Amino acid sequence: MTTTAILLFGLVLAASMGLGAYLVFKRGMTVDKVGPVIFAIIGVAALGLASAFLGDSWSFVRRAVLTTGEVVALTSDNSNRVSPLVRFNTAGGERVEFTGLGSNPPSYTRGQHVEVYYLALAPTNARINAFAQLWLQCVIFFGISFVFIGIALFTHQRGATTPRIDE
Repeated sequence: MTTTAILLFGLVLAASMGLGAYLVFKRGMTVDKVGPVIFAIIGVAALGLASAFLGDSWSFVRRAVLTTGEVVALTSDNSNRVSPLVRFNTAGGERVEFTGLGSNPPSYTRGQHVEVYYLALAPTNARINAFAQLWLQCVIFFGISFVFIGIALFTHQRGATTPRIDE
């Protein structure tokens, strides 16, 4: 879900910029009228994405089984993030490995025991029980949405109260 959602957000961002350029250059609207609309569109898109991430994490935690796993290795990618490779046993005795979200500096060490949520019917769908692993995306996109919606409201209000030179 993460990659698709972020690509969708990027698409909304690009479309809103294109809409802004169209309104300013082709329709003759002023930037002080178009700006709040563009910021509002981006803010609402980020709010929708944050809500989707929240719903996904909430639903996952409610359906998942909690167990203990062990970080068996640390892997690195091209962006210098270090991801934990976690191994755990399901309630049925199946041994499962999955890779958690990466960070720099590393959040985990080899041999560290961690709580793991996994879906009983799909044990490879697992996540470490940690704030960053479960909820950080929600918080980031809620923050982005509040900033953009706040800017939209502020600039809209400012534009409504600013006296015009031609009056």
